[in-house]
Order: sequence, then C-alpha cells, then structure tokens
Amino acid sequence: MWSERATYDDTGTLAVVAGTSPQNADEVLDIVTAEFDLLARDGLSEREMAIAKGNLRAEALLSGEDSGARMSRLGSSLLLHGEVRSIDDIVAKVETVSPDDVQAAAEELAAADKTLSVVGPFDATRFAGAARTAGVPVAKRA
Repeated sequence: MWSERATYDDTGTLAVVAGTSPQNADEVLDIVTAEFDLLARDGLSEREMAIAKGNLRAEALLSGEDSGARMSRLGSSLLLHGEVRSIDDIVAKVETVSPDDVQAAAEELAAADKTLSVVGPFDATRFAGAARTAGVPVAKRA
C-alpha cells in the first residue's frame, strides 16, 4: 500500500494504491475511507505533522540529487509557479503549513468524489457496497 500525489496549476490528484485479494477488497476500501474521514475529523498529531514535514523537506533536498529528478523539479516549478523556486523557498513553504491547513485539505479530500480502479478479473457488483460508501461510482469496462 502506498500513496502518491501530482500537482498541477489549478488542481491535483492523490492516489492511494492497495494490492489485495478480491475477498479483502471491501475491507481495504472501508479502511482507506475511514482513514480519510479520521484525518478530516481529527487532523494530525504534532508528531505526524513533524514526520510529514520532514519527509517533504527530504523529498525537496533529494530532488537535486540526479539530473532527471532535478530537471523534473525545475520544469514543474516553472510550469506551476512561473518561476524556478529554490530548495530553500520550497522548504520554507513547507514550514508554513499548519495543522489547520492539513485538516482543511483533508476535509476537502474526504468529501470529494473518488475513482476506483481494479486490475484483474472481477465482478463490478462485488465492489458496489464499499465503493458507494467511499463515494465511488461503480462502472465496469469490457
């Protein structure tokens, strides 16, 4: 299980990826949904906030370690902000994020529409209950 994010000029995505067997899919969807709801309701502890900021600082610092990552960071910064932001600026911005900022974003994410992608043979009705609980429309592609 992992998560990843992508940022764009006026939007973004947050993906939660979980590998599980079909018989555990409903439980996994329930757990992920419950964690979003918990974060929206209770926010982060001071320790969780410190860890998250540390991870973002490390990610920013490591983005200059190889040429591919550096070019990706520079290009993204130019496209998203109209300028190339320094690592120091990025780290300083991370430090300004408050627990209230995180909770507001979590509330928005918890309330937002979600998309469910399933790989492998499955019956779309199998996920209908948990998907509806998570706010995911259920459709099957042939």
